[in-house]
Amino acid sequence: METKNKTAYFEWLRLFAAGAVVLMHTAANRWLSISHTVPEWEVLTWWDSLVRWPVPIFIMITGALFLPRKTELKGMLTRYIPRMAVCFLLWSAVYNLYSGELTLQTLASGHYHLWYLPFLCGVYLMLPFLQKIAEDDALTDQLLAVSLVIGVLIPWLVKLGLFLLPEQSALLQTLSGMLNYSFFFDHIGLLLLGHKLHKTALTPMQRRTLYALGLLGLSVTGCATVWATYRAEFQSSLFFDFCAPNNLFAAAALFIFAKQHLTALPIPVAALAKCSFGIYLSHALVIELLSDWGYHVLTWDPVWSVPVLSLVVFAISAAFTAVVRRIPGIGKFLT
Repeated sequence: METKNKTAYFEWLRLFAAGAVVLMHTAANRWLSISHTVPEWEVLTWWDSLVRWPVPIFIMITGALFLPRKTELKGMLTRYIPRMAVCFLLWSAVYNLYSGELTLQTLASGHYHLWYLPFLCGVYLMLPFLQKIAEDDALTDQLLAVSLVIGVLIPWLVKLGLFLLPEQSALLQTLSGMLNYSFFFDHIGLLLLGHKLHKTALTPMQRRTLYALGLLGLSVTGCATVWATYRAEFQSSLFFDFCAPNNLFAAAALFIFAKQHLTALPIPVAALAKCSFGIYLSHALVIELLSDWGYHVLTWDPVWSVPVLSLVVFAISAAFTAVVRRIPGIGKFLT
């Protein structure tokens, strides 16, 4: 059975993004620990380059869902943010207990992938303010343009400039400090972009153009990362940045493709999509457990081990989440 509605594609996108995060972190598990001169490193790079878009997708979905609403700040402070805070602390404790380094500092720092939870708290704090702006289409367009330029384009161009012109690093860092509004505007830009793409009916030509840019972004990511790494003589993640233009084009193209074509929601997909948050929270622990047991992407040929091991991690994380969600009272709250 399946259902059809205007937001069914959000569930597909959540599922795609969760799977992409698993593939990203599975491939990246050995990306920094081996030399960039060996063939295996390039294979890991090519796999990783295909999935650098899930964070923008998650944020865009949040914008598309929340900006048309009217939410009081009190609701964010009493409902959404406490949930994120509890999830962060509990999962941070789990990961640090596993590593044997549970202290107040490590608990507050969290695991590498848990940064998204306090980040999301900041997003929630901005939503009531942005909902007012989203009521005015012209104001929304103006803020979207400003946000993407100041919060996304300028910071990334500064990073690119530091990479290409290291002799001008002092000047570029000074300019970067003067224009460092990305902590605020990159959130806003992605939220508004999701809202805009959700409510706007693009013409066939606009969709084809966006698809072309998305495919170009995907193809550029791997090539540019290999080029940047050999130029720098160490692993460069410049083009892996989720706010790099290549990855934003890929995210926007996938968002529109899903909106256009994934309007039906089979029940199994809906059930699995409900586990996407839990998959995100737990998958890194599964990767570390398997790695400690000797099963990682370099145990076999990474050409096939990356996708196969990613499927295994995804399946274990999904099964774990489905079980935890059945725990009365706290299951759904924690996953």
